[in-house]
Amino acid sequence: MPSQALYEKLIAPIASYLPASGTLIFILDKSFQSIPMGILYNGKNYLLEQYSIAATLGSRIRYPKPLSKKRFTALIAALSKPSPSLLDRNAPKGVRSLPKAKEEVKDVQSQTQSSLTLLDEKFTTPRLEQEISKNNFPIVHISTHGQFSSDPNGTKKSRNTCG
Repeated sequence: MPSQALYEKLIAPIASYLPASGTLIFILDKSFQSIPMGILYNGKNYLLEQYSIAATLGSRIRYPKPLSKKRFTALIAALSKPSPSLLDRNAPKGVRSLPKAKEEVKDVQSQTQSSLTLLDEKFTTPRLEQEISKNNFPIVHISTHGQFSSDPNGTKKSRNTCG
């Protein structure tokens, strides 16, 4: 049965990843546009008995264009030295400074036309908030540790200062 053979090729390999019901959307190229996908058969049921079926005729994927470095400015903030926040009693144990942060800063700087860099002592929470609120940076790159929690009281605002 052709509808079962096609089911075995197209649907069976991914069947365990599909939900029990819902809508399947097929984007069909020319060779499949005349096949009603709902009639694919698993040996017991047709696909349309379990799912709503939607189909669209082909989709052209556009190739990405490289982004121009000249258009981007970045706010780059990084801590490469140990921060007092690492000593906080709520800081996870064994957290160390980020010695490669300076290299990361240079890499991001090389990929943007201009940037504002807050490194080590210049990277403080108030300064970061000030720069973000007064400038419209399309890129904000931060190299630091953070502590986040599903409980808002467990999310710590770090005291980003060095020395």
